[in-house]
Amino acid sequence: MALDNPANQSGLEPAALSGGHPWTQTLESAERALERKQYGRAIIGLRRAIAAGADGYSCSLRIAEVYRQLRAWPSAMAAAEQAAAILPARLDAYDKQIEIAMESGALDRAIAAAQAAIRVAPRYVPAFQALASAYTKVGDTRAAIRTVGQLIQFEPGNPSHRYHKALLCQDQGDVAESVREFMTVVVLEPEGEWSAPARDALETLDIFQLNQIVTLSLEDVVFRTQLLQDCDAAVTERGFLLSPMGTQLLLEYCHEALQDMTTDARPMQYH
Repeated sequence: MALDNPANQSGLEPAALSGGHPWTQTLESAERALERKQYGRAIIGLRRAIAAGADGYSCSLRIAEVYRQLRAWPSAMAAAEQAAAILPARLDAYDKQIEIAMESGALDRAIAAAQAAIRVAPRYVPAFQALASAYTKVGDTRAAIRTVGQLIQFEPGNPSHRYHKALLCQDQGDVAESVREFMTVVVLEPEGEWSAPARDALETLDIFQLNQIVTLSLEDVVFRTQLLQDCDAAVTERGFLLSPMGTQLLLEYCHEALQDMTTDARPMQYH
């Protein structure tokens, strides 16, 4: 497996490599070993530096990163947890745990690390994002929706949170809430990364609902009558929610097709 050069991602403070300390040469030796991709020797050197009085937090994170690149997951996690034990209020140790856990597929550990970070910093957005992602991957859609809801509270103008919630609601079968969130995405970001897929999703959901409405109007005389009287109220009462484009198609159907209702009404299509 090709590895990035860990020497370029040490995470050590510049002062940690300065002279005047008994562990300076040990750290310098560890860095040279990393440059040569002698990872075992580098890890031994970093551990010796900690024993000699070097910054245990940054050295432990450095060890965790080396093990992560080697895909030695248990050792990587142990080093990241050691860093968190040294300085529990620092967030990057929890970030490293989350990164290792997500990459290794240990989603329960990712959830635990994200929750630990949130206990330290209750509004730490990256931890909530990781938590929502982990919940989604384990199939706990309700927990993922709750977590994304907290992200929306923290950053109400962020369209990515709304888009993520819309997808989760769609997966859960809550079409109306999904449509509502996709429409919010388009309002927040009329042009950009999230607006195009949100519009595509709205079109799909509109077609899905309009086909249901057509079928229901053929089978239910009461509903058909309600559509003729007030189509917006009729579909809202049945739990449908359409985008503005979908609503326009619905109005055309109610004002034109329903007047000459036949038994072979065709599925609605966007034009």
